[in-house]
Amino acid sequence: MPPSYLSLLLRSTLSWTQLLRDIGACQNPFGAFLLLQGLETLSLRAQRHCDNALALAQWLEKNEHVSWVSYLGLPSHPSNALAQKLFRRKNAFGGVLSFGIKGDAKTTSKVVDSLKLASNLANVGMYISSRSQTLRVWLATNE
Repeated sequence: MPPSYLSLLLRSTLSWTQLLRDIGACQNPFGAFLLLQGLETLSLRAQRHCDNALALAQWLEKNEHVSWVSYLGLPSHPSNALAQKLFRRKNAFGGVLSFGIKGDAKTTSKVVDSLKLASNLANVGMYISSRSQTLRVWLATNE
C-alpha cells in the first residue's frame, strides 16, 4: 500500500523540524558566507590532507629511526590493494597514520616532546580539532 499524503507530509515536517533544531531557523549572513566558503574548498582541503599524510608516511617509511609505519596509502600496507580497488579517488586514503620509533620509552618521549606542530595528548577522543595530535600509546596503556 503506498504511503498516504498525510504520512508523507508528517515525515517531511518532522525532518524539517529536526533540521531547524540542528542548524537553527535562520543563519546570519556572515555564518552563511563562512559555510559556503568552507563547502567550496572542502574537496580541495580533503585531498591536500590526504596528499600530506601520504608524503609524511613515505618519508617516515624511509627514515632509519622509524621501526614501522601504518598508512593505508603505502604499498607495504596489507590492505592497500583493497583500498585501491574500493576508493574512488586516487591517493584519498585519509589523513590519519601511525608509526613506531626505534628505541625505548625515553627515546620515544624525546621525539614526542620535540614535536612543534603536533599536540601531545593523553586521549585523542578528548580533543577534537583540525590540529595534528600525538599519543604515546605504550606509555598511556602501561603507566
